[in-house]
Amino acid sequence: MDDGPLPDDVPIVTPAHELAEAITQLGEVSYSATYAGVALDAAADHLTLYTKDVVRGAQQVADARAQQAPGTPSTTTVEVKASKYSRTELEAARDTLWGQTSAGNAGVSIYVVAASGDGSGLRVTTNDASLAKQWLTSLDSKAQPPADVTFETGDAPVPADRYASTAPYFGGSYLRNSVTGCTSAFGIAIDSETYLVTAAHCFALNTGVWNGKKVGIGYVSAHNWITDSAVIAVNATWRVWVTNDQAATNGNAGSVYLNEQICQSGWSTSHTCNLHVVDTNVRWTFKDPPMAVEGAEACAPSGQIGLRSGDSGGPVYVGRTDGKLTSLGLASGGPTGGDPDRHQCMFFSLTKRILGVYSANLLTQ
Repeated sequence: MDDGPLPDDVPIVTPAHELAEAITQLGEVSYSATYAGVALDAAADHLTLYTKDVVRGAQQVADARAQQAPGTPSTTTVEVKASKYSRTELEAARDTLWGQTSAGNAGVSIYVVAASGDGSGLRVTTNDASLAKQWLTSLDSKAQPPADVTFETGDAPVPADRYASTAPYFGGSYLRNSVTGCTSAFGIAIDSETYLVTAAHCFALNTGVWNGKKVGIGYVSAHNWITDSAVIAVNATWRVWVTNDQAATNGNAGSVYLNEQICQSGWSTSHTCNLHVVDTNVRWTFKDPPMAVEGAEACAPSGQIGLRSGDSGGPVYVGRTDGKLTSLGLASGGPTGGDPDRHQCMFFSLTKRILGVYSANLLTQ
């Protein structure tokens, strides 16, 4: 099957994305003490850099522009805004808060801790916001996170649950066993072997995995809970299902940005690009199995569905101008919102983080 044109609603990577990527890479290394995050408005060709030091932020933008290839369009405007905290500080604060969640918290359950991409503080989803505030103030000062915290009452995320795939196996393929059905995200290479990546919460280690017709395709050979990822040793490829009857090619792995429009194509949903990133640095947990996962959160507009049961493990991406995909992540789950099978919002782990965990390369062409 040849790749056709991407669906019309797939957002395409623009020069603004490329500049955002350069700013982000510098922020994670050279400017980590001040960098908080980047917000993307692709339609307006505009970025907002959040930083604790606007002077250093301006230099960070200049350095990023200088790294771009000669001839790269320079129409993207960048606004530098002051943040209260850096990303590094918020991650440390999140870790401090998360470290208190298993200590018998007087009826308080912490489900999600998001380090805001604008550097304003932590956003916490809990079973009881009022009780959680009381619990936090009761902690010893050394146990309290060194950042502003806002609480919201909500539900714990639940895992989100193509059909008769054959080798070479695509990302977006339907996977199942006798217990559950999920989706694969993308193919990777570790040394000389190829693997298909899916969600760790879907299949236990060493579990056999089938396609939709109960034909065995392989076994889960490794898990990583912090990225909710599992790998299956199979003949995998760089192709990815973007609808139930259309595939595209992975071209690269990319970063995610606040407000960015993205897509997911789990087998239950088939394809949706109605998601916008609301947080780029989130930690969440499932009630069953109990684990902490890190990644990002994206939401559909009110009243719309961004994720369905069965989409777990599926690919998250944007498109490129050459018709290929930029892989962003793996669909993990969503807050119930009263319906355990349909979610307005989606939590997803990040492709770059997954590749780092397994010392792997994304299969691309």
